[in-house]
Formats: sequence, structure tokens, C-alpha cells
Amino acid sequence: MKQKYRELVIPSIGLAYAVALFISSFSMRSLAIATIGPSFIPRIVAIGIFGCSLFLIGHALLKKEEVEEKRSEEKRKYVDLFTLLFLFIYIALLKPLGFLLATTLYLFLQISLSYGKPKLKNYLTFVLISIIISFTIYAVFVLGFKLNLPRGILG
Repeated sequence: MKQKYRELVIPSIGLAYAVALFISSFSMRSLAIATIGPSFIPRIVAIGIFGCSLFLIGHALLKKEEVEEKRSEEKRKYVDLFTLLFLFIYIALLKPLGFLLATTLYLFLQISLSYGKPKLKNYLTFVLISIIISFTIYAVFVLGFKLNLPRGILG
């Protein structure tokens, strides 16, 4: 099977799963009258999976046939090791720094590590992406779901 078509398998499964999840969420019954019922989160997740799957399918179809450099096995082990290290550091810093700062730092480090050898303008993009994602997650959980996340030094 060609590499291009191989990259379509998982997103296609994700697309089918998202449609099935969205349709099945309509069969959930709510016992109380509430603005947000038990079917709300599955629908949001289904829409997210659907969007990501469409993006991956589009990316696979539009990708030019290039020979990509494969990281050596040794280099890959270091990336995996640093990912694990960053995760432990994130967990340790979550309470003292708070969700926003710790998550922004973790995302920045993880994106930088995953990208390879970025240029200075890429670092600015990574910072912006990290801040936007952190604040979006924070807003959804604190403002939308009324859940408390660690505030840390921002108090």
C-alpha cells in the first residue's frame, strides 16, 4: 500500500467514529432540565475529532511526494525521553506556577522539541500557539464548566 493511502486509514476511522459518536449522543437522556446535558461533551468531542480527521485527510491528500528525512533511532529515543521529562516537570510545576503558566511552558517546550531545528520566527509562533491553547483550555474549564484549575503565582 502506498504511503499516501496509508496515511488516510486512521483519519478515515476517526471520521467514522466522530459521526457515530455524534449520532449516538442524541440517544442520551437527561434526567433534569439543564442548559448543558450529558450529551454536550460527546458532541463537542465528536466535532473535534471530525475536524482533526478532516485536516489529516486533507494534509495527506495535498502532501507532495517528498522523501522526508527520518530521524535516527537514537535521536528518537532522546525525543521520547525529553517528552517524558517535560511531562514530569509540568506535573511538578502545575501547583506552584498555576495552570496557565505551567501549560504554556510545557506546550512551548513540547512543540519546540517536536519541530526539530526551528528558527527564531518559529519560536515566536510556538509561544503564541502555546498561549492561545492554554488560555482557551482555561476559559473552557473555568468559565464554561465552572471548574477550578490551579492558579499558582497568578493567584
